[in-house]
Amino acid sequence: VELTSFAARPVGGAVELTWTTATETNNAGFSVQRGSGASWTELGFVAGHGTTVEAQRYGFTDRTATGSLRYRLVQRDLDGSETVGPTVEAAPAAPTTFALLPASPNPFNPTTAISYQLSAVSQVKLEVFDALGRRVRTLVDETKPAGSYTATFDAADLATGIYLVRLAAGAHVQTQRVTLVR
Repeated sequence: VELTSFAARPVGGAVELTWTTATETNNAGFSVQRGSGASWTELGFVAGHGTTVEAQRYGFTDRTATGSLRYRLVQRDLDGSETVGPTVEAAPAAPTTFALLPASPNPFNPTTAISYQLSAVSQVKLEVFDALGRRVRTLVDETKPAGSYTATFDAADLATGIYLVRLAAGAHVQTQRVTLVR
């Protein structure tokens, strides 16, 4: 794969990654990775175009970015071999609004990611309630700086059904429904 560009730019509380290739030979795709210290975590995989002599454009958005981060692409061939690409850095801009974002996936089994944004330092309480209004989990209960965050709701020990996720941060409160299916 002939990589011609790789860039990262802040977009709201996220980081948008874009890259282009001039040509590709047996390209299965790209592992998008985020680095912290000496370790790298795969955020997702973007499928390639196999073999082509036409320029291709790709993109990926990291909606869980906080602070200054490093990103890299690991290109995978159809035979499983890998090539580590260049590294880029980006820092997402602090969100300008308070928001509880849609849980993903939803419906879920047994875990879902619950993302939220804070526009200012806030005492945050992220809780999950059952359909009868009983608290079944406290996912977050601490002071957090402005930024974008993600908490994981693991419902492996809970019954199938609808649950309410409630985010309270300062004077702001939002609630959303999530559905656990077995």
